Amino acid sequence: MDENFRNKAASILKKFQIGTATKEEQHMVKTWFEQNQMFPTNNEEKSYDKERLYHKIVKEIEKDNVKIIQWKRWLVASVAAVLLVFAAGIYQVLKKEPAISKIATRPLPNDVLPGRNQATLVLPDGREVELTEENKNLKELTGLNVDFKAGKIFIIPLENGEVTGKIYQSIKTPNAGQFTVVLPDGSEVKLNANSIIYFPERFTDERRVTLSGEAFFRVKRDKHRKFIVNAGFQEVEVLGTEFNVKSYPEESKTTTALVSGRLKVKSKLENDHNEFILNPGDMAINGKGKKLIVQVSDINKERAWQSGEFYFDGDNLEEVLAIISRWYDVKFVYDFEPSETSSYGGIISRNKKLSTVLELLEEKENLKFEIKGKEVHIKKIKP
Repeated sequence: MDENFRNKAASILKKFQIGTATKEEQHMVKTWFEQNQMFPTNNEEKSYDKERLYHKIVKEIEKDNVKIIQWKRWLVASVAAVLLVFAAGIYQVLKKEPAISKIATRPLPNDVLPGRNQATLVLPDGREVELTEENKNLKELTGLNVDFKAGKIFIIPLENGEVTGKIYQSIKTPNAGQFTVVLPDGSEVKLNANSIIYFPERFTDERRVTLSGEAFFRVKRDKHRKFIVNAGFQEVEVLGTEFNVKSYPEESKTTTALVSGRLKVKSKLENDHNEFILNPGDMAINGKGKKLIVQVSDINKERAWQSGEFYFDGDNLEEVLAIISRWYDVKFVYDFEPSETSSYGGIISRNKKLSTVLELLEEKENLKFEIKGKEVHIKKIKP
């Protein structure tokens, strides 16, 4: 296949996915997909089969019989694999159906189930209450006015009583956990695994929270009160918007990616006075010894985890496994020095067992995974 055509196709698909394609390019992509019947056409195919879609893309683009890479090699760093990522995002934008097809897999011994909705409410006096079906009557347990539903807790301000805005409680998720918190102002925060958010029972003249870990925010608009997120190396100021903040202490960096609305992000580092206004598709990033900068982000990638998917796009092996380890609550043990230049790309459901995800990784670098309780050992095998 002509290399220029390959690059042009990838560029147009990428622009279409993140919403920067021209009208002519949008029409081109939609027409191409319709003509090649990339989307389900009957009610029996409501769930989108990415394997079939992938092979159709490759077959259509690579008509000169370039070797088609099998689905289980979707992580191979090739344009074909990248096109799979683009197509998956395009499909979700057009059809709003994030379902993923079942993938035949070879189960590993001691397989691990994916994470689930689980979290702990930590009260100002240090008491901890598990947010489970058994503890639905949280008002009696905590003294707070709360409403609990599976996977979501609503913090409702008391109608009477002292309003200080200074008494903070927190909700934390463990590894293999996630949970949604509806704050006193109605803003919604979905916590990823191994994350914690601190907030008052009631907001006063400003809405301020502190985050450690990762969370997706949907902030309720309030023109009279700023919404401020303190996270790692950044302070984020919001009026009304959707954005993702990631600041795990062990990763020594903080990222804020804007999905919709506007944000002001400023650095909390000494000797770094940078601050930026973000537009949708922008990401602010800084870290230990690294000043705040803004770069382009992928909106679909930022939405992916809270929509139930892993979305890898150029991540190296250690970055990929760090994400997987938090969701499955396992520790990866290397029998070799992992390469920082490896590059993985693709999308898969977070509802799959660990063995399914690991099998997809194995052939990229000739790896062998062995699950031993809470540890997963990784070996290099000869090709």
